[in-house]
Amino acid sequence: MRKYYDVGSDVLAYIENFVGWSWVGLVVGGRDLKEITPSDIRVSTYPEVGLVKVFLYGPFADVASSGVWEGVDQQNMRGNLLRYGDPFPSVRKKELVRVGRDLRAVVWVYLEGCETPLLLVRVTVDN
Repeated sequence: MRKYYDVGSDVLAYIENFVGWSWVGLVVGGRDLKEITPSDIRVSTYPEVGLVKVFLYGPFADVASSGVWEGVDQQNMRGNLLRYGDPFPSVRKKELVRVGRDLRAVVWVYLEGCETPLLLVRVTVDN
């Protein structure tokens, strides 16, 4: 799918059957060339969770072949996070990614520590 979110966007997601941890993934781009960092990504949840971690990957011209988007296994991502501190240790997270009309970043947000059947997640990408 080629849908992406512009820098400066808010994204809302609902996680049903939350089992104590979950991942939320976004593809982020922009009309103009911009730099984004993990600190540009704000995450809020309702109810609040105990742990939120943000991982930034890119830039990619084609996120489908990036190795961090299509065909990923969230159980493996969590295992890699617990073992290596990174859900995709072979790709390596970034501290700064330039995005634009033809370049995208992939953001993965890890949530843990709340037992609830429905969780509202808001992810804001500022810049």
